[in-house]
Formats: sequence, structure tokens, C-alpha cells
Amino acid sequence: MSNVKIVKSVGIGGVNNYNDIKTIQINLNKVLNLIPPTKRLDEDGKLGRFPEKSKTVAAIKTFQKKVLNMVRPDGRIDPNGKTIRKLTDCILNKKSKSAAQPTTINPVKVEKTSALTWDVHTNRRILTLHPYVKAPAAAFINSVEDELGITLRVTQARRTIEEQNALYAKGRTTEGRIVTKVKGGYSYHNYGLAIDVVEIKNKDVNWNPDWNAIAKIGIRHGFEWGGSWKTFIDKPHFQITFGLSIQELLNGERP
Repeated sequence: MSNVKIVKSVGIGGVNNYNDIKTIQINLNKVLNLIPPTKRLDEDGKLGRFPEKSKTVAAIKTFQKKVLNMVRPDGRIDPNGKTIRKLTDCILNKKSKSAAQPTTINPVKVEKTSALTWDVHTNRRILTLHPYVKAPAAAFINSVEDELGITLRVTQARRTIEEQNALYAKGRTTEGRIVTKVKGGYSYHNYGLAIDVVEIKNKDVNWNPDWNAIAKIGIRHGFEWGGSWKTFIDKPHFQITFGLSIQELLNGERP
């Protein structure tokens, strides 16, 4: 879908239909880079009992202030108003840049050269990633080694739906501790857009390296860090979503 379309107004004083709210939440999540420090919104179609206190309305106001330069943001998006038009423009512009980016990446070259790191296991797992994630993943691993002297191994890259469901069962219907909160199809791993890493030190696994230093390098290479999440913090996890939500991926959209 190219344009952001809602039927009724969303936000303070709006009609606030479920589908319209969810549409705004999904699309605001696509432009988080424009509205820091806004965190990813729950795409639940809700504003709560007091919309003016909701995170979604706060994000609308931040968008209006930072992107539209509104002195007094009203926290409301109307179907044909300037806020939704600007939101659409920002998303279209982002998609056009994302569409242009792949032309700089040669998947064949990525597989044969750019995906090489110090570790054969990491190299093999990187090859399972989406073509646009292979080069950033290898560059991330190599930069951490060069700059920090930390040798990271990719422990997980692309997972099948069956593998994801097996992980989800741990601590629930099978033995072990809970290691994931999502079923098959609801993880960026399932689309080759995420990696989990661990330090290999003196031929042994170290799950407590300097994650903050590692994360800074990962973020520099375009990854989102699971250690910055407010719930279910996952420090070994890094992902590149290209602005796509899980629902969009489930619907068949791809970078």
C-alpha cells in the first residue's frame, strides 16, 4: 500500500476507530528514525481510556513537531489533513530509498566475498540471511573484531517456521526455559532479517561481553538491538527490518 489511508480522524478529539488507529501505528513505526526518541508502538489499534496520554498520540505530536515543524502540535491525524499527507510522503520517500539501496548490493558477491568473517560457522549462517542483510552482518562481525578485539559468532540466523515453533514450545509445552515470545512467522529470524551472536573467547562461549560497545557497532551497520527493548530484553539479538512490520511480512511484503 503506497498511501496512508484512514476513514476517520485519529488522536485527540478524533473518532478513533480500531482500524484507523492501527493504520497510524503501523505507519508511524515506519518512520521512527524521524521522530526520536519515540520507541516502536504496539500495533494494537488502541489509544486507551485517555487518548491524550497514549504513546500513539505522543508519537503523532512528535511527528508534527519534528517533521511538520508545528509549534503547537494537536496530536490528531485527519483523513485528508496535512499530517497524513506528510506521513505518506515520508514513507514513500523511505521506500524509494530502500528500493534504490539493493542496487548497490550484488548477492553473488555477497555470498562469495562480503560474507566472510573469522568463523566458518558464522559464514555458513550468514549465507542463510536475506541478500540485503548478508553484507551488513559480515561487516558488523568484522568491525567488532577489528575495533574491540571481540570475536563474535552468529549462533542463529534464518530460522524455519518449524524451528521457531520448536523454540516457542520450550518452557511451555517442552522442557527448558522460555527463550522466545513469538511463534513461527512472527520472528524476523523467519525472514532472514535477524541474527543472534555470542562472543567466542579462548575457544569458549562468553554470554557477557561488552554488549553496549558491540551494540553501538551493530547500530552503525543498520541493525536494531534487542538489548534496547523495554520488554523481553534480548542482548544477543540484532535485526534489520527495512521498516517492515511482522504483519506486513506475514502479508507477503519483502525488502
